[in-house]
Amino acid sequence: MSTRVRHTAPGYGRTVALTFDDGPGRTTAEILAILKAHHVTATFFNIGEQMDGWRSALRREYDDGDALGNHTWDHPNLAGLDRAEQARELDRTSKKQRHLVGAIPCLLRPPDGTYDQTTLELAAERHLAVWLWSVDTEDWKAEGSASGYWVDRIISRAEAGVGQEHPVILMHNPQGGEPATVRALPAIITFYQSRHYRFVNLLDRTRHHKPARVAGNGRGHAALADHR
Repeated sequence: MSTRVRHTAPGYGRTVALTFDDGPGRTTAEILAILKAHHVTATFFNIGEQMDGWRSALRREYDDGDALGNHTWDHPNLAGLDRAEQARELDRTSKKQRHLVGAIPCLLRPPDGTYDQTTLELAAERHLAVWLWSVDTEDWKAEGSASGYWVDRIISRAEAGVGQEHPVILMHNPQGGEPATVRALPAIITFYQSRHYRFVNLLDRTRHHKPARVAGNGRGHAALADHR
């Protein structure tokens, strides 16, 4: 497994990847309903300590064929932790996801995009592909507001990725919910569809793919992440 950090959507032609950090949470079900209605997939980078409280949302992400990624146990600055502490953050989260949905993540997004060489080494040892983003909607700044101002701002920032062949769009799905993100999402999807982008998750799957359960070696999807 490579220790490099990825910022672009996988796949051929024009591809776009929608990614949601900090879940599962209050608006996860709404996001999933929108994705299903538009026949597109996404990647969810989930926080381990939130999974028990939102089990049904987590399982639905998985059963819908979306990609589930490791976003650590409790969202620390990984670069501020020693090797054992970083390993614990990753391992607790992967173990919890396997317990709840039957598969471990093979994608990692360090909180706030902050990492060090230790992070990359630990990720490689665990067959976790480290994936950041190329388009930042800054939707977290809405702080729970659903106002038209924030919806329009999120849409505008997301649409800026149209200048890229393979944009990875960062949005958020926190425990308390982000209603402006939910309101903006249909317009973002329609925008990219109208420009002939193909929606993929970071496992290079479209909506039509279904997830596989953990194999006998316990690695689940891991081999699929190292294709780029």
